[in-house]
Amino acid sequence: MLGQGASANAVAPPIATSQREPGESGVFQSGSIPEFAKSGKKSRPKKPKNKPKRPLSAYNIFFRDERANILAGIPDKEEDDEDDNEDEHDDGLDGPKKKTGKKRKRPPHGKIGFESLAKIVGQRWKELKPDELAKYKKLADVDMVRYRAEMESYVAKQREGLEQSREHLDNLVGDDNNKGHFFGNN
Repeated sequence: MLGQGASANAVAPPIATSQREPGESGVFQSGSIPEFAKSGKKSRPKKPKNKPKRPLSAYNIFFRDERANILAGIPDKEEDDEDDNEDEHDDGLDGPKKKTGKKRKRPPHGKIGFESLAKIVGQRWKELKPDELAKYKKLADVDMVRYRAEMESYVAKQREGLEQSREHLDNLVGDDNNKGHFFGNN
């Protein structure tokens, strides 16, 4: 074959690649990773504070009651044991202790771990008598009724707020010709 100059079995020389930093993928021209690609977690919108709490299931109510019974049956730790959690050789050189971003709803009791507690409560739930099960189901139904009533009033307040904001926008717009421009009604 004329004009080829190299044999068919020859390997092409490696193409020079630029050195990239570990976090750079080369996809984005600016060289920085955009905000949406940095975090593995997706941010969710926060729930409104005045929104009613969801109803508890029969198992959740049973778990809450059994947890209280189990913790009441376990003796408290000695006062000396609580001091062991403090850093005994804290010389203050590290500065103040940093708080983690996670909040605890209640301080840990240190009596029993959640895994052990859940196994015990789960076993007791399986062995629950039908009349006691009916009691917890009835409590769950009552909680569901509470939730539905609270949600109805919550949704009504939300709608009321929407209507007030629409009226406010109508007053701001004022002119009928401009309403179609803002609200899409032509």
